[in-house]
Amino acid sequence: RNPEGKTEVVIDSCFPVKGVGTVALGIVQQGIVRVHQKLTFLPSGTEAEIKSIQVQDENTTAAEASSRVGLNLKGIDSEQVGKGDLAVEETFAPATKIEAAVQLTKFYKGSIESVQFFILAGLKAVACKAKKAGEKYEIEMGAPVCLRAGETACVFLPEAMPRVIGKALVVKVLG
Repeated sequence: RNPEGKTEVVIDSCFPVKGVGTVALGIVQQGIVRVHQKLTFLPSGTEAEIKSIQVQDENTTAAEASSRVGLNLKGIDSEQVGKGDLAVEETFAPATKIEAAVQLTKFYKGSIESVQFFILAGLKAVACKAKKAGEKYEIEMGAPVCLRAGETACVFLPEAMPRVIGKALVVKVLG
């Protein structure tokens, strides 16, 4: 986790609280999150303001990288935020297609070109299909995922043993 840089919070749940409003729970991955800060939730692109922050059930005005936080949000409904969404200070376009260097485990004997598999990026798992493109793969995702060039995602098959079959290093976001 990076204490420097623009704020990024990975969300693991979001729900309405009667008399309070929308509350999102997550972990600050990078930077510092502050009360009254405006963050954009990806992949939806919806902006919200932080009304209050709790860390370890204590109210605070800021939380740094690695902190588990509860964020009371203004300007967004709980239905607009899902598990694995990112709340970011500096927005970017979520990926729907990537070029990736895929490294499969020695225990997986199949090909990812012939099956539907899943990518796990942060806390979000998305169904994917791949085709070989030279030394790399073009991976098309069934839904937008918060991945950027240089980041790595877990590759898995839900019905396979072993479940995790490899990793994908994003070389370039294609769409």
